[in-house]
Amino acid sequence: MEGSLDLGKYIGIEGYSTEKISYHAKIMAEAGLIETTEVRANPVYAEYAGIKIHVPTELTWGGHEFLEAVRDESRWSKVKSIMNRTGGFVFQVGSSVAMKLLENQVSSLLSSA
Repeated sequence: MEGSLDLGKYIGIEGYSTEKISYHAKIMAEAGLIETTEVRANPVYAEYAGIKIHVPTELTWGGHEFLEAVRDESRWSKVKSIMNRTGGFVFQVGSSVAMKLLENQVSSLLSSA
């Protein structure tokens, strides 16, 4: 009996293929944002039999730091605007921009306190 593996449904990210979620989980782990578990798909899922799938398991400290830096919609919009003007989004640079904007915001609050 042939089954269907829907990683998105399993982890709560529906609408994306298992391959796409696995790939993005893998590169997010490489960037130090999340931890993943690498599993081999059960042969019951014929289309994925024997294929390594990266399943997100938790955020890292760096992942939490990045999310806090971009949580504010205004700050995230500024990061995207700055990065668009440079012609693309390189994660490490975008993350640095977000952190710098957050640091500037904190400095401004401290100087007015």
